Amino acid sequence: MAYGTLKADKIAYSDGSNPDQIKDVADLVDAAPLTSPVFTGTPTAPTFGASTTAQIATIEYVDTEVAGVDLSAKADLIGATFTGDVNIGSGSTEYDLKLVDNGHIYIGDISGAHLNLVHNDTGNSLVISTAPLYTRGTELFFQEEGDSNKEWIHCLPAGSVELSYDDSKKFETTDVGVNVTGTVDATGAITSSAGVLGVGDALLAGDQTWTGVQSGDIEDVTSNASGLGATWAINFDDGNNQKVTLDAANVLTNPPINETAGQSGSIFITQPSTPLNLGWHGDWKWAAGAQPSLTQTGGATDRLDYIVFGPNNIHAVLTADVK
Repeated sequence: MAYGTLKADKIAYSDGSNPDQIKDVADLVDAAPLTSPVFTGTPTAPTFGASTTAQIATIEYVDTEVAGVDLSAKADLIGATFTGDVNIGSGSTEYDLKLVDNGHIYIGDISGAHLNLVHNDTGNSLVISTAPLYTRGTELFFQEEGDSNKEWIHCLPAGSVELSYDDSKKFETTDVGVNVTGTVDATGAITSSAGVLGVGDALLAGDQTWTGVQSGDIEDVTSNASGLGATWAINFDDGNNQKVTLDAANVLTNPPINETAGQSGSIFITQPSTPLNLGWHGDWKWAAGAQPSLTQTGGATDRLDYIVFGPNNIHAVLTADVK
């Protein structure tokens, strides 16, 4: 094959769309390659409309897109310092809690459920949530700021919670209840289905040595006696110690009720102006089986001392006309 030189000012060529194109040879010689061109002059390109994609962006296009935007006021991605509210999520940027003026960080929809982190103009920091707030971690500490970092609240991985005062644990939850160190001061009643015990309190299941006076009320059951009439009977649930003034409708011959083995006490029986002597029900047991008589004087008081020995078996002693 022979090679030679072709001299021409113009040349016909085809780019695939027009087979009869004519180009200056100089234009073809200076044309940039289609792949990885390197421009050495001042290249130009058409400027397309706003929001055009997959096109070459000219300086004019960029200037048009960012016109009116103050780029100097935009935050850096690293080490940014914010001087106003920061909104993370959706919602109106006009939202204002009217609580502070030192800035908020909103996380979520600030016109609906959101989290608001605040540092106010009095130097206080607030965490405000418009929905339930959960704090989760393997372990959680609330500590006093300072060199010692004294603990206030410590939430442990196993589920226990500790409350401290001056870094000294005072309250701790356990798998069976709570442990309290120190004195419990209550302004209201403390109730418990199992009873409430303190230092020095008696345990029902243990032997006791009483160091204080043991006392109780003397229940006046006269109104019960008068109200029940002929059906009235001594009711041991009314109290260990009772007092009653008889009337013509009251009788002691009715069987006493609700007696419990081991219960003991005294019953003070006062005669009406017209004395009664009605006898006793068979549940009452007397020395040598001899039933005593009530004092037959109007207004006289007899004292009945008793101890319940068992069902339908009440040992009793009557002291007459106590003055």
